[in-house]
Amino acid sequence: MGCDEMEKRFYYLEGACAYELVALLAGMCNIIVLQPLQGEKFLLPGESMCLHAIIANYVLGDLGQRPYNQTLGD
Repeated sequence: MGCDEMEKRFYYLEGACAYELVALLAGMCNIIVLQPLQGEKFLLPGESMCLHAIIANYVLGDLGQRPYNQTLGD
């Protein structure tokens, strides 16, 4: 769980607040919305993953987030 890991981290956001959160988070960091599944899938770039993860945990904390560590494939 170290911040030196250069993995991309995906967050699956379930809930109706997804687009508001995109706008909110976009003001603080770069967010890429990949595709809607059951909610929205946020890609937090590895270059400042620690900061992004902290922001995401703070904002998405009570919205049923589920973090996944994966690399973005073709």
